[in-house]
Amino acid sequence: AWPTPTLLPLAERFHSAPAACSRCAAVPLPSRATRGPMASPRLMLARVPPDFKLSRLAGLNPSGVICEIMNEDGTMARLDDLISFARKHDMKIGTIRDLIEYRMRHDHLVERISESQFQSDYGGDWKLMTYRNTIDGSESYVLQKGQVVEGEPTLARVHPISIFDDLLGKPGPRKRTLQRAMQVVGDHGSGVIVLLTGRRADWGDQGRDEQRNVGIGSQILADLGIEQMILLSNSQPNVVAIEGYGLDIVDHMPIPE
Repeated sequence: AWPTPTLLPLAERFHSAPAACSRCAAVPLPSRATRGPMASPRLMLARVPPDFKLSRLAGLNPSGVICEIMNEDGTMARLDDLISFARKHDMKIGTIRDLIEYRMRHDHLVERISESQFQSDYGGDWKLMTYRNTIDGSESYVLQKGQVVEGEPTLARVHPISIFDDLLGKPGPRKRTLQRAMQVVGDHGSGVIVLLTGRRADWGDQGRDEQRNVGIGSQILADLGIEQMILLSNSQPNVVAIEGYGLDIVDHMPIPE
């Protein structure tokens, strides 16, 4: 009973005829899209493709129907299975990475609004840059030491600020992670720390929704000219789809306790 009440009002609203529906699918749950970066982990980790973005890019009504494709044995189809399925049924196929790469060439969700010099007890002298999120107006900050050299990996960390861990000294493994990371970059002599405000998690700490900020963090790193990076982290997170931003994690460096 799901498809009838969910799809018919949409079809009637936009004066669609039955022939306009090129594929059939079950509708388990209606969803509403929100504006934001392409690397929205809540979508990607749930394997929900941004069909509304594809429709908008194609000049169509920004809506669509999502379904799961299953193999003959009842398992969920993976990319290799989907490629074979698409060839068999003469269908086009695209990946999240493809869509991110396309939008990276056309969309830019962050803008650099200021630069200044900054001195800290942790790591010494820094260049401080402020970025604005063009979607919600929030600001992020970059602490950069030294230069980003083309063709060489850059020591980098994306660090969403935590009031409790970074400012109030809450006991635990994340206590003063930012200050320790700054000291590592200072001792190394060069590197970048991206500070994201209003979030708790970061790429270097799994288990706390750490990929929520991948989109904005990746665009800032790309704007700085970073391509290869040594991830400053105490873990090795599987960051989804950063290849679409032209980024490659070539190594990891731990943050001392």
